[in-house]
Amino acid sequence: PGADGPSQRGALGDRSAGGRAAWDGGGARRGADVAPFEAMKLRLLNGSHSALAYLGFLAGREFIYQVAAEPAFVAYMRRMMEREVAPTLKVPQGVDLRSYQDALVQRFRNPALPHRTQQIAMDGSQKLPPRILATVRDNLAADRSVELASLAVAGWMRYVYGEDEQGRRIEVSDPLAASFASIAAAHRGDPTGFAQGLFALRAIFDADLHNEPRFTTPVIRRPTELFAFGAAQTVPLAVSCTPSLLPDSFRAGSVSTELARFEQAIEEGARAIELDPAHSFAYSNLASSYVFRGRLDDAEATLQRASRRKLDTPEILILQYQIAFLKNEPAEMRRLS
Repeated sequence: PGADGPSQRGALGDRSAGGRAAWDGGGARRGADVAPFEAMKLRLLNGSHSALAYLGFLAGREFIYQVAAEPAFVAYMRRMMEREVAPTLKVPQGVDLRSYQDALVQRFRNPALPHRTQQIAMDGSQKLPPRILATVRDNLAADRSVELASLAVAGWMRYVYGEDEQGRRIEVSDPLAASFASIAAAHRGDPTGFAQGLFALRAIFDADLHNEPRFTTPVIRRPTELFAFGAAQTVPLAVSCTPSLLPDSFRAGSVSTELARFEQAIEEGARAIELDPAHSFAYSNLASSYVFRGRLDDAEATLQRASRRKLDTPEILILQYQIAFLKNEPAEMRRLS
């Protein structure tokens, strides 16, 4: 099989609960019967492979098995599969989806499969739509979160910027590499502008996604974090701030933010602080909502309240950096870096 995943019959995890390969039995599968298996492979196996490749390369890992040895990256992969990919799939009868996901983790951890992150990262403009954006579309249609998939897209964006976290050139192999380089040159030091420039590429992002704030808002937020703090810090932060891991009192405001319901999120965030003023996420969630509404002074005041309580978590620091960037305060950005 190729480096980017096994053949359909040989995919690890393509097995039923009884241990029999899900692609076997009853002769060759065709047409609509094959579609659920193909979706599993594209969205779970290939989508996870691509996400780990972009974020892992940025974190300085040469091989996928090295990325899969990092607990935070595996936690991210598992949660994206479980919470955003699996709900979009029509699981064939007899297929144990949890076992399939477990098998993928073990496959990616196997050093006998030395797949290079940069090799998997090739041709992202062609791979992104079926592997990750299809999942995004289905979740948006069902009014579900796309926060974790958005980090994968942001990882791709940071990768095609063409410069790694040490300032070295990345050799981006992609049919649209020249377009990426042109957009990057026009937006040096401007992660938001760079992300918006990429969103304008209709070969990748159709109008439905380009004009969808529930998708563009979390994606645009992440490149700023990746540029400022790197993938090794951004990935565990994204995992720790997944809404389903939060206290019940904070969950509503977080979900409203993800769905671009910012005024509602502001009200819910303020109530969350009243309920528990010692929880840092309440402040970062409220500040994020203010930022998305352009209320930078209110966001800054909220983070100052958190700082007075000694709640200077990575999420708080990232938001402070974002605000300094948006207010064009380079001295403050240097201080926070």
